[in-house]
Amino acid sequence: MEHFQWVDGELAKSDTIQDAVVRIKRASPLFAPGEDKNTVCAVERFYFESMLPLFDTTRYSFSVAIRAVGSTTMSSLAIEWGSKYLYDYRHVGAYINGALQSIAGSLGIEDDNKPTFFFDAESCRFGVATTEAFRTGFQIFVSEDFHYCLHNFPYAEDTEDGGWWRLGLERDVEIQPVLTLELLSPVRRFLVDTTLPIIKSMLPNPQRLQDASDKDGGFMVDMKYFQDTNQHIIPIPFSVGKDAVHRWSNLLPGSNLRSFEFSFFWLDWTGDLRPLVVLPQGTLDIKCVFKTLRPLA
Repeated sequence: MEHFQWVDGELAKSDTIQDAVVRIKRASPLFAPGEDKNTVCAVERFYFESMLPLFDTTRYSFSVAIRAVGSTTMSSLAIEWGSKYLYDYRHVGAYINGALQSIAGSLGIEDDNKPTFFFDAESCRFGVATTEAFRTGFQIFVSEDFHYCLHNFPYAEDTEDGGWWRLGLERDVEIQPVLTLELLSPVRRFLVDTTLPIIKSMLPNPQRLQDASDKDGGFMVDMKYFQDTNQHIIPIPFSVGKDAVHRWSNLLPGSNLRSFEFSFFWLDWTGDLRPLVVLPQGTLDIKCVFKTLRPLA
């Protein structure tokens, strides 16, 4: 016979930014002595509403260049970002545009003919605006990382020496046909860990075969994340529906379950865990289920 217990918890409101940690404190243990054998637990649902970074400026190396038609001399600049993380893709567009404007100025291009790079918040796509006069006299090039992240602009088929990709500009305004924000987002996965005494199903760490690493799995929730908006205040609802399967973890028997925690993280593309934070206006709550298999009387 299966016996179920549910535990709810939420992060109390605060006037300051808090770590995304829900602490459960009970007046009495969750199980009476001896009744926690053959028990598994899982997160049934949670709701997170707070901020996530939209772009890690250290992950890629973005550079832009302009070259006069018929010339072999290319003027280039590496994008110098203002901080490690950006929280608005319009700022990404503004930094790229600033570099293009600076190069154009150094080449003596008049203001009316300088190229403009931008992010359209309504369509969530990047774009570049040029005049016919500019396209007649100049070409724009971007670096390999730039091309990878924004690969669906019109590009010339062959790269130039040094890995430069030439934008094939034929219209006054070229906008990405499909958004590629998931390639810019530094958030790879959304994870929930716990201090519950559970047996984690983890693969061995290849660097230390005697150990197991949290980077290899074992989280109560491990979900893929895709960024598809310019929204850095993100609502993330998670729920195990009727057609889904819980991610069960075995509970170690004999533990006094009066207090335990659930901690929320995001995993970046280098494999590092980053703790999530909750703004004063944000929300974080969670429901955990415990299932115990008991013999029939």
